[in-house]
Amino acid sequence: MSRDEIARWLLEKLLASFVISAIIIYGPIFGFNIQKSGLGTTYSIVTSIALLISLLVNILIPKDFGISRLINQLSTRIGLKDEEK
Repeated sequence: MSRDEIARWLLEKLLASFVISAIIIYGPIFGFNIQKSGLGTTYSIVTSIALLISLLVNILIPKDFGISRLINQLSTRIGLKDEEK
C-alpha cells in the first residue's frame, strides 16, 4: 500500500466513525434519536454517511492514476530533470 492509500483509508474510517458516533451521542439534543429508529432507517443513515465521507475523502486525497509517474517519465525523456540540477 502506498502512503496515499493508507492516508485515504485512515481518514475515511476515522472520519466516518467520528460522524456516526457524534450522531448517536448528540442526535437526541437536535431531536434525532437514532437509537429509537428502525433498522432500515439506521442502516440507510449509516450507509449514506459512509458514502458521503468516502466522496469527501476522495476529493481531499485524490487518487493518482499514474499521471505524476507519466509526467516524471516524460520530463526525464525531454531532459527537464538535467536542467534543474
